[in-house]
Amino acid sequence: MFTDILDDLCPGKPRGSIHDRVCKLNRFWNRLAHWEPVFSTTTGLASRLREFEEFFNLVDPQVAAWVGSQSEVIETLKKCPVSGINLVDDAYSGKVP
Repeated sequence: MFTDILDDLCPGKPRGSIHDRVCKLNRFWNRLAHWEPVFSTTTGLASRLREFEEFFNLVDPQVAAWVGSQSEVIETLKKCPVSGINLVDDAYSGKVP
């Protein structure tokens, strides 16, 4: 059933890469849901944000644009009082700050 959903969601795209991305995003969501740490001073949130962005672009670039326009992640992260944490990088093109 899950593979049918992936086929409908991303027709013509390799099922394995879609499945892997969905699993990564689900693990990340689970960490957030359980208030577990999701970034460090070396990795930041940049790679997680890129993974979300890549997934939404793979599904549909219009979906990615809409998600980016609705996102408040960048604005929220800019308010982080902890200095020196690599929260985002220039490769993330979500909502333009």
